[in-house]
Amino acid sequence: MPLLFGWYTFLIKAYTLSELGIPTEGILENVQIEIRQRCFHLFWIPFFRVGKVYACRRADRKLYNLPPELEGYLRANIRPKTPWYAYIGLILVAVGFLIYTANEKYNDYETKKHIEELHKTKREIMTNPMVTDRYAIYTDKFHNNFFLEVMKTKPDSAFVNIKIRVRKGDKPYSYGTFPDTEDFVIASQWIANQDMLKAAVIENYSCQDSLQLYIHDLGGITFFALKEMWRYNKEYW
Repeated sequence: MPLLFGWYTFLIKAYTLSELGIPTEGILENVQIEIRQRCFHLFWIPFFRVGKVYACRRADRKLYNLPPELEGYLRANIRPKTPWYAYIGLILVAVGFLIYTANEKYNDYETKKHIEELHKTKREIMTNPMVTDRYAIYTDKFHNNFFLEVMKTKPDSAFVNIKIRVRKGDKPYSYGTFPDTEDFVIASQWIANQDMLKAAVIENYSCQDSLQLYIHDLGGITFFALKEMWRYNKEYW
């Protein structure tokens, strides 16, 4: 079984003796001098050259070593250039790397563009609340599911109902499904649009400016962060 990697040679140039100016008297006919390139291959794809081989091919089509004097003369005077395809393996690796890098940069650009558009949409929604908008809010203080529902709006603020969601009976709570859950209004208040925007998880995955809501049943002021938002039943994050 042939090796999938290693060394092999391929023909660069072949000369007849007369082309090299070597007298042919007393020498067998159909003899030619071959200059072959030795290179490293992987799966028979050449990667880089190692050196050149000077040999003699006789009429029996076999290669033979040259006399040292003749080989020395040829190496000093006849040195054909290494063909570009002796490096085709390295070229393919470089091209593959460039394609991979370009693809990664394009994907990064598309992702960044998508995120910027999403952030822009989120800011527009947060600074222009509409009646029936709903927000999922969370706090580290309690493990319940809290929601805000916009009831009225002004240019710079919104009046919201603060709701808590509980399960009906012993059925497990399934997020996003409503038949087995029930919402209770536990407080209502006006909230500035900018305060809601600061509490929204947009650029960062954690909020530093949490939303302050006064909920008497929870002991007064509680800090929340806006986690998800729905408008016309469409979820935006």
